[in-house]
Amino acid sequence: MPPSVLLTTEGTYPYQKGGVSTWCDVLTWKLSDVDFTLLSVMMNPYLPQRYQIAPNVTLCPVPLWGTEHPAEFDDRVSFKEYLDRQWQAVPSAIVSDFVPIFDRFVQLAISRGLDQPGDDRQRVAEAIVELHDFFLTHDIHRVMFSREVWDAFDARLRDLWMTCGDAAPEPLTAEIADALRLLYRLLLVIAVPVPRTDIAHAALVNGLSVRPALVSGWHPSAGRTRCRSIHRLQGIRNLVPAQLPR
Repeated sequence: MPPSVLLTTEGTYPYQKGGVSTWCDVLTWKLSDVDFTLLSVMMNPYLPQRYQIAPNVTLCPVPLWGTEHPAEFDDRVSFKEYLDRQWQAVPSAIVSDFVPIFDRFVQLAISRGLDQPGDDRQRVAEAIVELHDFFLTHDIHRVMFSREVWDAFDARLRDLWMTCGDAAPEPLTAEIADALRLLYRLLLVIAVPVPRTDIAHAALVNGLSVRPALVSGWHPSAGRTRCRSIHRLQGIRNLVPAQLPR
């Protein structure tokens, strides 16, 4: 079997012209004996494709905006599977299986960001993989907008605000709601199936596209998968604002 590569991009190939896109295009066309899965994080699902992709490339677009649910753009998952995910997203499962992972992720991502030590960065990576696994069997929209997640998110942000002393104003409920809606958008990139490949390469290490590559390369089932360009968990802190502006 030919070697397989997960190539993740954000705001570039194959929907925008530029240096990164040119490099990805040359790479995929020249390495014709490699099977590429191109997971492209894009602004919305209406962008025209600016490049003809090579025959050895499977394109998986992930729009952040312009849709409300992964079922609108991810045709790799059947309607029945999405329906099963909704049935699985019951309050008891959210409380027992999701909230502990989500709360740990939010606490780590907001409180320390890139200043956290290596062990905590590994815990963030492990939490991202666990969130991905949960979203593969439970509907992300129903989970993220459940009362159980709201209560946990609201409590965690207010707890973290208390540690700021007088340095930041108390966040308004509307601001916390906006932060949760934004977080839902940013987590869409790990709510889709991520293939296990020989190599996972993030073309942009500061953005959202690193998270699917991290899932592929960090996952326990990844086997001999190697992570390229994701040796540092950059950009984790931008998933949730550290201070919510008034």
